[in-house]
Formats: sequence, structure tokens, C-alpha cells
Amino acid sequence: MVQMHPISPSTTGVSFEAEGGIRNPACQDEDATDSKPSTRQHSGLSARKIEEPCKIHEKSEEFKEAMTVCRTRVPWRFSFNFFVTLLVSVIMLFGELGLIPGQKVGFYCNDPKISFKFSGDSVPTVALMVTTILAPALVIWATEWTCYSSDSYKSLECGSSSRSRQFWQWYGYYTLGWWYMLFIVEVTKIVVSEPRPHFIDTCRPKEIANCTDEYRRLYTCTNTELSWLYVNDADKSFPSGHSALSMFTGTFLVWYLQNRMPNSLVLLLVKPWLQCLAILWGAGCSLSRITDNRHHWWDVAVGAVLGVGFAVFVARVMCKGFKAKHAGNSVLDGSAHPNGGVGFVNANKRHQSIKKLLSNSSSADAPDAGRELGDMPATWTA
Repeated sequence: MVQMHPISPSTTGVSFEAEGGIRNPACQDEDATDSKPSTRQHSGLSARKIEEPCKIHEKSEEFKEAMTVCRTRVPWRFSFNFFVTLLVSVIMLFGELGLIPGQKVGFYCNDPKISFKFSGDSVPTVALMVTTILAPALVIWATEWTCYSSDSYKSLECGSSSRSRQFWQWYGYYTLGWWYMLFIVEVTKIVVSEPRPHFIDTCRPKEIANCTDEYRRLYTCTNTELSWLYVNDADKSFPSGHSALSMFTGTFLVWYLQNRMPNSLVLLLVKPWLQCLAILWGAGCSLSRITDNRHHWWDVAVGAVLGVGFAVFVARVMCKGFKAKHAGNSVLDGSAHPNGGVGFVNANKRHQSIKKLLSNSSSADAPDAGRELGDMPATWTA
């Protein structure tokens, strides 16, 4: 407010008043009540400052309670999951040992597609299982350890609030994925019972002695030179388990590396190189089943489709695309950022938080600044 009053015939006094700011000393008594709103505003701000720690304390208590509930999961859930996994494992073991009777589809005696010689495996089953179990574990742990700091996991939900928990969550989903996929493959082998390309050489059915073009529905294997596991496995060609497992592992690793390894200059060639190795493992292992005459090409194709399909399902649905979930049920960007090892950070949200903090600080200091200026009388005359 501007007030003008005559001081002398030649001069006129002008007083500038800003509410809560610069005041004319002559007007202090008249406008003493005008300073009360500023005082009330400052006291209200102080009250809000006192309430904020209380709210933070309440949120911390809620977070601790959620963590306690997370650590004390209901035991029956674990027991039920363990029982289902054990049941699947027993069925797979019985099927592999031939304890579950399968359907015998028979064969034609002069069929050239099942008359190849048995030459062994270029990729042994032991090597396949070791790679399936160890390769993803090493890749996931090395990536999380080198590209993300331990503090980046603290704000996540209880299931992945640390590096080890995040590792075991994703690796656990991976293990469940290929384990149940093998269950489907094994059941399909028992139901279909398709002869392998080396069926006649491995089984040596006694009914083939006086057989030319006939179809033999029932047969008895007589080969005693090979292990009974190979003989029992001679009519389990469809689909290819090697192809399904190798393609599952390769696809899962490609998806994981694409979403978790940073696109930094240091890892410019490392990331595509590792993805290339994963694809090469899946494709090479699958094609070796055809060159070794262990499977027909359609067996390998169906196995590859199963492996890729299960891997995509595990990566996208079970692992949520490898995106980290915040404790407040908000999904943060799970892609890796080349930020010196700090992951799970959204740059836009970080900048918005900084701006909000600065604005709150400015508004908190405004009443104090106004009060200090209010103590400084000033009068301009013209």
C-alpha cells in the first residue's frame, strides 16, 4: 500500500508498505494488527514441520510391518509348492527310467528314416544340464554385482530388497520354468513314442529278422551291447529335450542381458557378444541332434518352439520383464542405466524430487525472510 502525506509545501512524503515486509515507522502503531497474519502463517508452517517427522515415522512403521509380514510367510504355501515340485520330479524320474508304460506306435521294417547308426551325442546330457544350471546363475550374479550397487535394491519390495534376494527370485523362476518344461517334454515322449533315427540299430528288434515291408506294431528289443537306458530311450524321439533346454537357456539369457546390462561405452561389445553366445548355444545344441541322428528335424523344431515359448513366458510374466517393483507397488524402470552402478533409478522422477525439495525449502524460508525485512523500516520521500 502506498500513502502520500505532505511534509512541507515543496515536498511530499511517500511511504511504501509491503505486507509482512518494509513498513513506515509512523504507521507501526496503526497497522500493528496487520502483522498477525504473517505470524499465524509462520506458526502454521512450524506446525507442519513438526508433523512431517511424525508422518515419516508412521510410514517407516508401516514399512517395517510389511517387511515383518514378508519374512513370516505362511508355511503351508512353501509345503504345497515343495509337494508339487516333488511330484513332478518323481513323474519325470519314473518316465526316464521306463517305469511308466508308454504307447508303442510300431515301425516299418524297411523305413530308412529309422535305419541310421547310433554314433553318440556331440553334446552329452551331463554337459547340457551343467550349462543349463550354472550359466544363467553366473551371468545373473555377475551382472547384478558389477552393474548395480547394493543400495539400489533397498527401496524394492520385500521379495527383492537385496541383491541376493533379487538373484534368487529371478533364478528361481528360471529353474521352475525349465523344470516344468522338461516335465511336458517327458510326458509328450511317453505319449507319442516316436522311434529315433537310430531305432533299429539301438533296439535291434527280433521281429525284424523275417520282415521286409511289413508294419510291426509290437516288438521286443534284443540289444545287450548298449546300456538299457539307451535301449529304452530308442522310441522317445519327439520332441527333442536337448533342443528345448538349450533354446530355453539361450532365449532367457538374451532377454535378461537386454534388459539388465547397461548400454554403456565400456560394455558396448560385451553385451551383444554374450547374447550371440547364448543364441549360438541354443542353435548349435539343437542342430547337433540332427547331425548326430538322434532326432528328426521336426523333433528339433518342436523342441525349439517349446524352449523359446517357455523362456518368453518366464521372462515376461514371472520375472516381469526384469523390471524392479518398488515397495509402494509402483514399477520402476528395470533397464540398466550407465550411472556408475546405481540402478532402479528413474531420472525424471529424481529431477522432479529435487525441484520439489528446492521449492519446499524456498517456501519455508519465505516467512523468515519477510520477518527480517519487516524489522527494517524504510521511507522514501519524493
